[in-house]
Amino acid sequence: MPSDFEELIQPARTGLLLRSKEFVEGEFKRFDNGQFSISSVLFGLKSYHPGQVIAAILRPPILAPAKYELKTRHESLFLANALRIENDWIVLQDAVLDGFRISAVELVELRKRAE
Repeated sequence: MPSDFEELIQPARTGLLLRSKEFVEGEFKRFDNGQFSISSVLFGLKSYHPGQVIAAILRPPILAPAKYELKTRHESLFLANALRIENDWIVLQDAVLDGFRISAVELVELRKRAE
């Protein structure tokens, strides 16, 4: 999830973060027939199309330490502590994504995170 959206999520709350930059608090029920379904006190059981949803927050977020943030053309976000450049590839060197490769053509942004 893009770091600029982290501030929109209320601490210790679960729910859906929508493209409209609003957080809908609720209990995740299912992803079925191409729809996210959550149950909230305010709205009851409600479904959302995946195009409306940026992130489904299933538990309170745990911020993982990472030195680098990489964004791709398809809006994927990768966090890594180390990386190397090999020809036209960015190769992640991390406990979770060790060896994962991102084409330089797909990369939109490479940023060093604040420590």
